[in-house]
Amino acid sequence: MADTGPVLVKEPIPISSKDTETILMVVKHALSQPGLVKFTVDARKDFIDFWRVASEEAAAELGVSFGEALSRVDMEEYDPYDTDKVGEKTSFQQVFEMFEMIEDAGCLPSHVLSGCSPLDLRKWLPLSRKSKSVCGVPLHFVGELEHDVLIVCGSKEVDATASDIQYAVKVTLP
Repeated sequence: MADTGPVLVKEPIPISSKDTETILMVVKHALSQPGLVKFTVDARKDFIDFWRVASEEAAAELGVSFGEALSRVDMEEYDPYDTDKVGEKTSFQQVFEMFEMIEDAGCLPSHVLSGCSPLDLRKWLPLSRKSKSVCGVPLHFVGELEHDVLIVCGSKEVDATASDIQYAVKVTLP
């Protein structure tokens, strides 16, 4: 589960016009280049985002780790006991409230990061042993986080990379 696969590098390519021929010309050129994984065209933007598999050298230079991404964004602390409701919340209720906090910040939940081992996380959050996501949000085990920390990250991008993270909510596990 710790393997997140190849590093993807996002390359926004500006477009001079939003007409069909210009967009198709840029996409056709990008498709002829090696390593293309996906692209998105958003009519609200003046560029097209392309994601490529980075070479090992480029991944080392360009890849942003989750630790680096978290160091440059606002992070809010989630307190599961700060509530008017009587009774303890389940771990899933806590995660959903963290998702809501991400959405209140204008982002989409993009990553769930855990500092503990998969076995220790499953003691708190009952996931299957092969689970690579939490409610559809990719799950990553990050060694540079403290052992008792779970962080939900948010981005304005769908299928975000670490460099796309714009907000985070942190909880300390019991």
